Amino acid sequence: MTRADRQGRLADAEARFEASPEDADALLCLGRRLGYLGRYRLLLLYKGELGPDEVMAEVGEPGSIGFATVGYGVANWHLVNGREAEAMTLFESIVAGGQWASFGHLAAEAELGRRGRRWDL
Repeated sequence: MTRADRQGRLADAEARFEASPEDADALLCLGRRLGYLGRYRLLLLYKGELGPDEVMAEVGEPGSIGFATVGYGVANWHLVNGREAEAMTLFESIVAGGQWASFGHLAAEAELGRRGRRWDL
């Protein structure tokens, strides 16, 4: 779940997604230049403009840093949308990938631990 969702501020967070098309084009351009395209695609996922499979299609192989980073965002999206089984499967795949120093890996371990699941797969 997102921080805003856990704090009961989901409506406030959703309002922040209402960017104009010009803002979205600028973000896409900047994202491509800085290597943040995966994170931009996560924003589109949360806005409902892309599906989780579309986002994951371009992140690389399991075990890559992109898979761990963007995969965590997609797994979190699954949690927010009541799809815990899909989220847990993705969290486990992230941890099994071995990118132990990445944010996605560390956060996936924390999510698995919160639910009493082992992450030393």
